[in-house]
Amino acid sequence: MILLERHGQSRDTIIGIAYFCVGVIFESFMDASAKWVSTSYSLPQILFFRAAFALIPLAILIWILRDSSWRVVGNVKLQLLRAVLMGLVFCTYVVSLRYLSLVEVLALFLTFPFFMVLVSRVFLKERVPAAVWVSLIVGFFGALVVINPKFNHTGTIFIFPLLAALICAFVLATTKVLIRTVSALSITVWGSIMLLICSGLLAPFYWSSIDPADVVPLVLTGIFGGLAALFITISLRHADLKSIAPFQYTSLIWTTILGLVIWNDYPSYATWFGVAVIIAAGMIILKLDHDRSL
Repeated sequence: MILLERHGQSRDTIIGIAYFCVGVIFESFMDASAKWVSTSYSLPQILFFRAAFALIPLAILIWILRDSSWRVVGNVKLQLLRAVLMGLVFCTYVVSLRYLSLVEVLALFLTFPFFMVLVSRVFLKERVPAAVWVSLIVGFFGALVVINPKFNHTGTIFIFPLLAALICAFVLATTKVLIRTVSALSITVWGSIMLLICSGLLAPFYWSSIDPADVVPLVLTGIFGGLAALFITISLRHADLKSIAPFQYTSLIWTTILGLVIWNDYPSYATWFGVAVIIAAGMIILKLDHDRSL
């Protein structure tokens, strides 16, 4: 009976990791879209599009699945806190993209898995095995090999991607608490609605005319952001923060592929080596979880 229970937990963790990895793919596409418009429009305006168009794929899913679980709000105060934190993450990240290169932002934001594990240990009381820390260090090394940041800028602007990483860890912690009582669809829908209301109150004061060429990236920022939030939220129903944390590094794999397909930026041998190291870091977690299930 104990073996069966452990096997079930292991399988559940792998399912959670799979959902998280899909969420990271959508997150990478959202980042690319946001980067495109980051210098052309105000933060409230971009955030308004992010929140508004996130509801489109969610509404389609609700209609297809005939899922009414989204109507249950759950802890309103925690939902509102999560929405505010999400807005802060998005704004600090977009500010980072305005003044730093994508490579520099990624290098600093990838401290996020460390923050996520710390938050899970301190606030959620999750036990963090030594192998998880090893995986984080190995994955971070691989990420640095891939992006090879130069850090040519000076000043306090480097604080913004670090803040985004720290706040994002708290977003997932609040999500982990909420997912115990309400559905992933509810968390994602109400998070987007609350974010839409907050940004809608500010956006009119900072609104500027929209270039037709920017409509598509603005809309895609919302659609990809909504899907990313949904899949990452679902992942937390199946896995702990410590288990999914190292898989944030897979964002570098998709960034590399996007650079190759869209900008014809062929990866160097060092990039392929770094990607292999990132994959190895993920395998450490999967092997650890498998061994615990035996």
